[in-house]
Amino acid sequence: MTLDPVSAAYTVVQNAAILHASGLDENSQAFTINYNVLDNDADPAIGQFYITVNDDTPVVTQLNDVWFQNTDNPVPGGDSQFSYSIGADKRSTFSNVDSDFSMFSLKGEVGINSITNTHITWNSEDTTSAVFRFDFDYQPNEASPSTAHAMGTLMFDKAEGTYHINLDQYIEGFNILTTSSALSITGYESNSTQVDKTQPAVSVAQLSDGAFVQFTSVSEPGGGTGSNNLQVNGVDADSNHWAAGELFSQSTGWVSISNLSDGVNGDTMQKGEVLNLSLFNFNPYGNLSASPNSGASGMFLKFDGIGSTEDLVVVLKLVDTETLAQTTRALIVDNTDILKLGNVLTPDYHIVLDNNDGAVIIESNDFNGAGEHFVMTGAQILTSTEGITGSALNFNSQTGLSGASTTAQSFGATTTDGDVIKISDIGIMTNQTSTLDSHLEFKFAIKDADLDASPTQTLNAYIAGSDINPLESLM
Repeated sequence: MTLDPVSAAYTVVQNAAILHASGLDENSQAFTINYNVLDNDADPAIGQFYITVNDDTPVVTQLNDVWFQNTDNPVPGGDSQFSYSIGADKRSTFSNVDSDFSMFSLKGEVGINSITNTHITWNSEDTTSAVFRFDFDYQPNEASPSTAHAMGTLMFDKAEGTYHINLDQYIEGFNILTTSSALSITGYESNSTQVDKTQPAVSVAQLSDGAFVQFTSVSEPGGGTGSNNLQVNGVDADSNHWAAGELFSQSTGWVSISNLSDGVNGDTMQKGEVLNLSLFNFNPYGNLSASPNSGASGMFLKFDGIGSTEDLVVVLKLVDTETLAQTTRALIVDNTDILKLGNVLTPDYHIVLDNNDGAVIIESNDFNGAGEHFVMTGAQILTSTEGITGSALNFNSQTGLSGASTTAQSFGATTTDGDVIKISDIGIMTNQTSTLDSHLEFKFAIKDADLDASPTQTLNAYIAGSDINPLESLM
């Protein structure tokens, strides 16, 4: 304490911090200092100084919510304002247990359903910024209990008084487009816009605005022996050995595509026939040189008249969404892999089976390994590999996380046979249409080095859904 004898003013300087138990409230300290002042003839003046040392606490000076589009994920994300004063009790080091932020909770909604399994994790921090990672589960299809997982980043810029939030990828919607409910199905002559209403070499099904499937076929001429047998080419010189990246080829057949069935040279498929389909966001008409420019996350096939012996092979045309690299992968679908009446079917796909129906549901993890980003741009479907050798993926008929197809299986006697199948519906699954509005609510407090805390803060992030092309445009 210093006293100015002229002005009678005094100042108090605190030379060291006052120690107290850490707590989430203010720990102020009051002092009383007695004084006894004597004049020249020793007359006394007795009194007291009352001094209070106020325990500094954090103060939030600005917090604004943030709004941004779902399509802004992962970049540019959303930005808004958040600023605070930590006060005198600043910390000099930072860690997950010694942060300016106490993260209490994350909750919210995607569409009409609440998010679940939420987590917030401290990632990094210094005097100018703090970064948190968060994740949660949500229902892409509001009517289905199936969930998807989302992850994101929340970053506070302490120096600028702002914050940034983004998801690692946009919130998914979910939709299925089917040939059974196609808006239109039109046959065309090859490499022409001329409509063919007889036995068209090309047929185009418009599944919705901006979603078209072009169907063509391969058919062995004559008895399908020797040079008339199915062939594969594109990777190596061996036309009798299939390798990833190749498709089956032979003479052209005609396609029968309707809301009731999809077949080659009629409304069924048999040995020596291949149904070929490609995905577009425009009508390719009969143009056979048009490259598929749209992708989907999966597909399903529904069959009529399935018994206990039929099997098939599905060759998927794939494009990596990050590199645009193209390849093909084949799935061997054994009869036991075909879902039938009595099997448990996820409600997501709205597939209903009767006594002799069957279904095959191909999901993203049937053709994507860890760290891969392939989408389907089309497929070939065949009942017999006609003696061609090669190795494919053994199809796993389960759906969801447990349904990944990862085991290799060779073409052989089981894939070369005389099965006849009738495809009654083809469904193209996309997770990119009519994405849902989302709301994330973060609750937290600012705390200083001795754990005094601000009132609980609520940060709301509103992510607006949007209608995106129903098939992902790739090129």
